[in-house]
Parts: sequence; structure tokens; C-alpha cells
Amino acid sequence: MMFNTESHFLSTNASINLYLNPLHSRATYWLAHTQGLNASQTWYWSRREDGSPRNENDPGYAGSNNHQPRVVNELHATLMDLNAHSEDIAAFQKQRKPIRIFYTKASSVNKPKHMDDVLELYESLSFEGVPLGFVTKDILLNESPSDWDVILVHKTQFVTQADKDALQAYINAGGKVIMDNVSFKKDEYNRNTSSLTGSITYTSGAENIKNTALSIVDGFGNTPNVELTETSSAGHPICLWKSVENSSGNQIMSIINTGKVDAQIEINLKNPVNGTTVKDLLKGVDIPNTKLLKPYELLFVELRDEDNNLGLNDLDIENDIRLFPN
Repeated sequence: MMFNTESHFLSTNASINLYLNPLHSRATYWLAHTQGLNASQTWYWSRREDGSPRNENDPGYAGSNNHQPRVVNELHATLMDLNAHSEDIAAFQKQRKPIRIFYTKASSVNKPKHMDDVLELYESLSFEGVPLGFVTKDILLNESPSDWDVILVHKTQFVTQADKDALQAYINAGGKVIMDNVSFKKDEYNRNTSSLTGSITYTSGAENIKNTALSIVDGFGNTPNVELTETSSAGHPICLWKSVENSSGNQIMSIINTGKVDAQIEINLKNPVNGTTVKDLLKGVDIPNTKLLKPYELLFVELRDEDNNLGLNDLDIENDIRLFPN
């Protein structure tokens, strides 16, 4: 159970936007729940019952959701959608994570920007649809290595002897490790330390580590059974996505445009017998397998192995039907 007792997804002292796009709230909460969040209490800056400040010196908090009814409405709708599809959301949360990134406190303490280096690798892998996780000394010692396929070590120069012993035991047991040439060089006191031995794949750069890891995961047959093709003016991937198989044997996909520009996407099953038919689960209708996603826009779909006869100009219920006068 993951419960965030004080969620700051909507605003913090360092990030306040009075004109926050309501879709931002949907995107952030949806991402959090598909990544593992079960419940949260959304933080806000309260006032008195009549709307007045709580004390004379209170300057107010213009970015609070007290002043953002559109955002609150979208947040409520998002949580209703998450609950309506709770079985699929829970399946995302419980996915096996075949790729694990090694973390040690020794590097975090000794390097002022170690977490930025970890983020570099994590971000490069985040747009491939493969669930990601972390591994530490204690996880190596207490959890089954069958829970993952490969461990990645990136810019982790400082390690304790206990870190080394745990990872060495994993390698000795046949575990797969990809490591760059700068990691595991010093102990927590900045003293030189001996290298690991055994079957280790050495390569440099987050991109090379990513490609090597994906090749290993694909060799185990643990890459997603769907394909997403994305084009945008950003020049790099901006759509975060995940997929999972539901009880009917169909693929469920969650896709969110996290960039600042529109993204044209195409989604397909891998090696379908008949084709790929896409159902928008939030609207309850079949849609084309190509779509333009605006920034923060979410697509939550089911992919079926069936002929897809829909085209780009086929009926979109939300955009083509209007109710008048209300």
C-alpha cells in the first residue's frame, strides 16, 4: 500500500500556476497511480469558512486549488476513472520490473548530483514501455533475482564493501549486470577499491546502457507485446506509456504526452493475426490506432487482435456530438 499523506502534485511554494491546465492534474495523478500510488491526500492552502485569511499577515496563496475549480473538477473525474478501471490500474502497479537500476547511498552522499546521474539513465529508459525498478544491497540479499532480468550500474563511483559483496554474489549466481567504466571505483571514504569479477557487460553512456538492457530483456521475451510509434517537433520521445494484459487476453495501454508540443502516435499489437483494433476505455468506443496527443493528454485503451476498419475521420463521440442548449 502506497499512501501519500500530503500530495503536492498541483502546487508547491516553488511551483504555483493560477492558470494551471486541468489536464495537468489528470496526467500527474494518472501517472502516479499507474506507477504504484494507491491513495493520497491532496494538499491545499485553506482559508476560513467565509473565505477570509486565517490571520492578518496571511498574504494568501493564489495558486491553491481553492481558486481552481476546473482543476478540482478534473482531479475528481480522474479519480473516478481510476476507480472505474481499478483492476487494470492495479495490474500496472504490480507489474514485474525486468530492468533494475542499482542504487547505493555511498554515491548519493559523496556526489552532489548523483540523483541527476541516476535520472539520466532512468529517463532514457522511461519511454520504452518497459517497467523500471531499482535494486539495492538489501534487495539483492532479500528478494529473488527472478524478479528482474538485468541490473544497470550508471555513474555510481562510490560503493561500500557490502554493496560490492551483494552484487558480486548476484553475478556469481549467473545474474546479468551492465556497468559503465566509471562505476565501483571508490569506497565510501574515497579510497580505491577492487573491481568486480565475472560476466559483466561494460559500456559507456546512458543510451548504450539502455540499448544493451533492452536487448537482454527482449531475449527473455519480456518486452511489451505492443508497439508505439511517435513523432513530434520535440526531436525526442515525450509520450510515457505502459502496457499490461487483461483477463480477456487483450493488451491495455496507458499513454500520456508529457512534452510541451503535440505528438502524433500510432499503436499496434506485435505480430497480430488479424490486425489491431483500439478501444478507448474512457469513452467506451473503438477509435483509429493513430491519434494526435496534445500536451498532458491521456489515452487509455484496449488493443484487440481484430481487423481495424476505422480511419482518421471516423466518428469521435466527444468531438462530434453537441447538446443544446445545455
